[in-house]
Amino acid sequence: MSTGTPKENHYWSIYLVVFILLSTMAVLRYYSLHSTVYDMGLSINNFYMISEGYWERLFLSHIQPLGFFWSLFYKVLPTDSVPIFILVGQALLLTLPIIGLYRFYGLLPAFAFLLYFPLWYNALFDFHIDHLAVPLLFGFLIMEKKGKIGIAVVFGIFLALVKEIFTIQAIFCGIYLFLIRKHRIGGSILILISSAYFVISWVYLKSYFNPSIDGVTDYPLVYSWLGNNFSQIALTLFTQPHWLLEKIFTDPERLKYLIYLLGALGFIPLLRPGILLITIPVLAHSLLSSRPEHYGFTHHYTAGLIIPNIIAFSEGLPKAKKLWEHLRLKKVWFDPILCSGLLICHILLSPSPIGRKFYSPNSWNYHYSTYLPSERDRLIKEALKTHIPSDPNKIVSVQNSINFHYLMERKVFRIFPEGAADKSKYYTQRLTFRQLIEFMRTGKTHRVHIENKFADYVVLDLKRPWFTSAQACEWVSGKCKGGTGFENSFMELIEKTKKNFEVIFKQDEFIILQRLNNKFYP
Repeated sequence: MSTGTPKENHYWSIYLVVFILLSTMAVLRYYSLHSTVYDMGLSINNFYMISEGYWERLFLSHIQPLGFFWSLFYKVLPTDSVPIFILVGQALLLTLPIIGLYRFYGLLPAFAFLLYFPLWYNALFDFHIDHLAVPLLFGFLIMEKKGKIGIAVVFGIFLALVKEIFTIQAIFCGIYLFLIRKHRIGGSILILISSAYFVISWVYLKSYFNPSIDGVTDYPLVYSWLGNNFSQIALTLFTQPHWLLEKIFTDPERLKYLIYLLGALGFIPLLRPGILLITIPVLAHSLLSSRPEHYGFTHHYTAGLIIPNIIAFSEGLPKAKKLWEHLRLKKVWFDPILCSGLLICHILLSPSPIGRKFYSPNSWNYHYSTYLPSERDRLIKEALKTHIPSDPNKIVSVQNSINFHYLMERKVFRIFPEGAADKSKYYTQRLTFRQLIEFMRTGKTHRVHIENKFADYVVLDLKRPWFTSAQACEWVSGKCKGGTGFENSFMELIEKTKKNFEVIFKQDEFIILQRLNNKFYP
């Protein structure tokens, strides 16, 4: 297609409008202090530390080496602007498939993509490295469609580097090439490389860079209901599939997750099941987890499902139209009714400006007021910079719903009540590649030095959702509706904190506490 044609101008216009809207909303949400420490604050902290030379942070908790590229912003930009650029970059990459969808499949698939609710949650729900799966999976599938298998394999390899779950998804991309598309050599190469990387990352990198503290390992407890170890979990999966399916399809929340994901596209992706093979690892991770957020449709765990579902929708459209005609329905009704259904699902499920959540006063995360920084927000930021030093060695314990880069750019931070109500344990020494190689050769773990101490400062805001670490009460109209149990527990933790900390700033229920005998004079 030649440059400058009307059609090309159309898809560039659509792309720019959606990109500008999503990036603006994400940035405003951050500046109004409506993002959270889990996970944007953790990302900011990791990128900051990587830029300071702590490269091992690429393997902390998750194995995500591509995070190095996001850390480069700290090398070239003022720290105040880094959160802006990572959110804008995330929106840019998430919306990029609009161009390819318009060019290869037409306006309707592009329209379905920009209305697909998981796209909006992945763009607006903080920052997650998972967003890279969207452009990489699109590149993989489009390059395969164009017959450029070598480039498709490269996209698959980069997908494996995003995070552990995407390494498994990359293996399934190889299986898709091998079994469905009959590209035996390309499929075999992608399967072998991704499998080798998964073994190295899980067996060695994850174990080495995430050492146990007091014998507590990083074992995936979210699957413990299936068995006490990997062998038992695998045995359950292979010997009791009917029992598992019954558990999934009788659970209202898991069933709702599946219905929303496919129903928002008119269930048309089911007409191309071969492409949906790629979604199996991500769906299995979500549906087999015991953590509700993993199968919550408003979270970022849908990132690996967006593109396979949209491509299956795009390629399933011709068959869907034939089925429509087979039912003797008027052909001219198909597109208007489908577009109306896509729009209605978007309004019901999406946090966009035409979605119902945008106008619901009970939606703290996505109500339109979320995107309007207030004078109170400005005063909070001023207070933080006035009463808490920028020294990266000072430890801050912060409520999960108060994410601000000034608090995250530290060597160590904690999420309330850790380091506040009680001392928190953490290891302090650097881990080296030389020790990693020794670990891989001998299996001998490096001895971890543990420190057990309080934070230097605690930051709380009783007018933002109450959290104990990542667990929150239901927050409705500025109040905790999770029952008196959570409310009493949260207030008890604050009172316990005050035994070792003193209040140095309090205004409009925003509180900064300082550890006793740890004075800071601005």
